[in-house]
Amino acid sequence: IPFGDMYKKIVDGKYVNAIDLRDDLTESLLFNEALAMECEQNKTLNHKNQLHFTLAKDCGGVYGVNIESGNYRTFERLLDENPAIIARKNFIEDTIADLLNLTSYLHDKGIYHVCFSPNNVFARKNDNAVMLLSHGSAYQNINDQQLLYGDNLDFVAPEFLEDGILDSSADIYSLGKFIEYLYREDRDRKSG
Repeated sequence: IPFGDMYKKIVDGKYVNAIDLRDDLTESLLFNEALAMECEQNKTLNHKNQLHFTLAKDCGGVYGVNIESGNYRTFERLLDENPAIIARKNFIEDTIADLLNLTSYLHDKGIYHVCFSPNNVFARKNDNAVMLLSHGSAYQNINDQQLLYGDNLDFVAPEFLEDGILDSSADIYSLGKFIEYLYREDRDRKSG
């Protein structure tokens, strides 16, 4: 995912989802402050498609996040493992409806996801329900957004990258790119 690597680890005899944050991010005071703020904000988000997380710390500070219980994978991984899922009845429609519903909920709270890349949108494993974790508006004051999003820049609105303009149009752009990705993958499978 844009901020680090997601994996499962054992804590108190149970598997938990975790993300080890990229070192170049955790070394930034601005990023750490934004992450702590987002963690507090995340506790107040009560939507069925919103994942919750806590900060993972050691003596060196924050090194990652622990994600609520469940089995989640990115949409990229889901489609790599099971490309035929796109053809399931209502899969694309349900995915888009869930994303639009959650995005509207977030916008009502002044929160913008910013990057709906297939590496930053999750599916719950048992029912493939869309889940979102971390939202980009918490990090809008970080100077180098290109460093922050890395390989996912195609899914971030150009006006945000160039001018720092962040409003609902940035999410509309990014959602459009995600939807294009879903249909492009579907078209590529049918033709090849």
